[in-house]
Amino acid sequence: MNALKPRRALGVLTAVAGATILSLTGATAAVAAPMPLASVVVPDVVGDQVNVAISTLNSVGLTATVATFVDNFCNFTWFEVTREVPGAGSTVEVGSSVRISVPIPPTHPCP
Repeated sequence: MNALKPRRALGVLTAVAGATILSLTGATAAVAAPMPLASVVVPDVVGDQVNVAISTLNSVGLTATVATFVDNFCNFTWFEVTREVPGAGSTVEVGSSVRISVPIPPTHPCP
């Protein structure tokens, strides 16, 4: 466990981001180092339909940011995840966002 680190507050209680104030004596506050956040491994959602991918990410405590792109050459299965960042197998903090790329159909007919 990390040792307490005294901070000078100059008679005013100041917040230290991510730390818990343990005691306040005079103008010196003792603060503990922040607790590490829980982490999770990013699941592989490439190839999943976008709604399934979002549900899978949410089920492990992650959020999804959906980035669509027009598939002008009709190379992909539409609404199916083609890429995720950070990639599958990466370790991230619970609550992090995973960007998933999803193709959408073009306005012109596909060959």
